[in-house]
Amino acid sequence: MKTALSFELVNMYSSLADNMYLNYKWYWENLTDWTAATGFDSISLTLVPNQFNVGRGGAPRCTLAINTKYGSAKGYLAFLNDRGIKNVSSFNISAQSVFADMFESGRKFEELYDILFEHADDTSDMLAQLGGSCLNVSPTPAIAALKANLGDDETALAKFADEAIDCINKIGAMTAKKGVRTCITNEFWTLARGNNLDGFFEKLDKANVGYTASTAMLKIAGVDPVAFIEKYLDNMGCVFFNDTAFVDKVGVYATTTPEYAQEGDQQRLYRDLGLGDVDFAAVYKLLKDKGFDGYVVLEPRYTTNVPRAVLRTRTFWTKLTKEA
Repeated sequence: MKTALSFELVNMYSSLADNMYLNYKWYWENLTDWTAATGFDSISLTLVPNQFNVGRGGAPRCTLAINTKYGSAKGYLAFLNDRGIKNVSSFNISAQSVFADMFESGRKFEELYDILFEHADDTSDMLAQLGGSCLNVSPTPAIAALKANLGDDETALAKFADEAIDCINKIGAMTAKKGVRTCITNEFWTLARGNNLDGFFEKLDKANVGYTASTAMLKIAGVDPVAFIEKYLDNMGCVFFNDTAFVDKVGVYATTTPEYAQEGDQQRLYRDLGLGDVDFAAVYKLLKDKGFDGYVVLEPRYTTNVPRAVLRTRTFWTKLTKEA
């Protein structure tokens, strides 16, 4: 079992922690230093499609930004190695980020999966050079966004899901040639949410496509993370440890801003690791007992205090593994 720290602990979409600094290169280099100083030697990054405005910033959020700031994947890896990070374990990409980018690029909705494939091709090239093993792909845009384009027609949504599956299979075959494993993910706001993943996974090419679990995403969708991870363990790419105490009582998953609840008695979805309701001891025991040899990616998702969360994550992991 290997560990990595997810840089998705930084929320790029809100005015919370360190928002004024997020586009500065020095901020992310400091985060890299903090990561190594707390004993983690691998990171996971979430990448969006290449855009001029994202690419010119200092955040490693797209391949254009990394190439612009470090010259190449080789240059970025050299920087990471110098700071004590040996590799980037995984990239996370999503149909939702592609969908959002299409508003800026002027592409048609029908082109979504062509663009997602191009995005996967680009990012997997870099991931292979950074020593990564998993390209984690979220297969559909948010349910609310889909219904805005397709309506509530179940037939249309099912057809769209099949298009997503075809694209994931093509991505899997493509990345396999590069030594990178494609893994489907299932955020709580997509068509693959919770147990709905079953319908997706049975149609996927298991030789080339695996599954990457996310504990908070499963719990918010009303699924037991331990049982679900055990069910898919033979096909597991990596496991994201993220925490939540959120209970979706009002159908937040189907709203236009699922990660930013506007109704109900709970407004914050994620907690720093160990401060929510996920039974990490049981998840860790399962992975240890079954001899899981992939990455556990520790993700205090969208924390309100980045340096503190990095320290808390080290304390959380040390305590969890010691007690186990």
